[in-house]
Amino acid sequence: MRYDLVVIGNTAAAEATALAAARLQRRVAWIETPTGGLSGLSRSPVTAARRLREAAIDFARRQLDSRSAANERMLITPQRLAEIAQADEARERESLMQRVARWQIDLIAGDPQIVEPHTVVVQRGAWRRELAAGFIVIATGTHCTRTSTLSFEGERVLCADDVPNMSTVPHSLLIVGASTTGIEYALLFALLGTRVTLVDRGDGLSSANACSGGPSLLRQAQGLGVRLLPRSEVIGVDSTAARTVRVELLSGEALSAERVLFTTERNGATRGLGLEALGIQPDERGRLWCDDELRTWNPQVLGVGDVVGHPHIHAVSVDAPRKLVWNLLGSDTALTSRPRNSAPGHAVSQPELE
Repeated sequence: MRYDLVVIGNTAAAEATALAAARLQRRVAWIETPTGGLSGLSRSPVTAARRLREAAIDFARRQLDSRSAANERMLITPQRLAEIAQADEARERESLMQRVARWQIDLIAGDPQIVEPHTVVVQRGAWRRELAAGFIVIATGTHCTRTSTLSFEGERVLCADDVPNMSTVPHSLLIVGASTTGIEYALLFALLGTRVTLVDRGDGLSSANACSGGPSLLRQAQGLGVRLLPRSEVIGVDSTAARTVRVELLSGEALSAERVLFTTERNGATRGLGLEALGIQPDERGRLWCDDELRTWNPQVLGVGDVVGHPHIHAVSVDAPRKLVWNLLGSDTALTSRPRNSAPGHAVSQPELE
């Protein structure tokens, strides 16, 4: 069977791309890669951070009227918040599956490999299926980078993927990288009462401005007491001490915290897709180069979401795929020629409106 569009990935960008194409009455296959389900905190570090923060706010509000509020707050941990967020996402998954069925999207689970510009092979054990596609969209997101020089052991030196598994809230936390993910986690732990220091090799504002919603999030974090150290580059991490992790900066300054969280060390999840055979060479961090229309070096293969560049808040993660689909399969008229007095069908505010 030939599809107009084959989408690869479990991210919000993959979901938005598949649904947008299906709404244009196009034949769509959505390949669920084995790195996580169609919903779940593994989909995106930004999504995970935002959901955990929202769960913390909701949990605290529910406890305000409880006589045991003080004791309950002591039980709030990232692990507990992850359970709350995953329960919410389970309900969202039911709704998503209904939309997948409604728009007749073929949902396929397995390991994908692009063997030709119009052909994707999906394998799962002994099972194998070949898909013919007009266009292929890669929306696989990113994963934590673990190297010999920077080891994330998941207990005291962490990457963003480790946070949902934290069983305790640290008294102090040093976050490396003022990306959207870093600022979201700074907000989360500040809400939980942690002393947070945010270290950024730039001036902080530039890093925040490079990410969607970053400046507003950074102002919120600083309002909650988060300390920002701009123009500070981490050159060494020592976790041999019993209770603290020592971080050395290029300036010669040394910082100590109970835990250290790196939010910038992420690679694009492109390994094993067979891109090199198509003339598509990911950069040293596995990310794709794409032009203004999100096409890779092979015009039949496109990239969208974190795998292309900076991680985004959800509102932006779903906007780019919609434009991509209109450019490929529809018309961009609906995106550019709305009446001046027309109201958007969906509005997103940052910070959230109460």
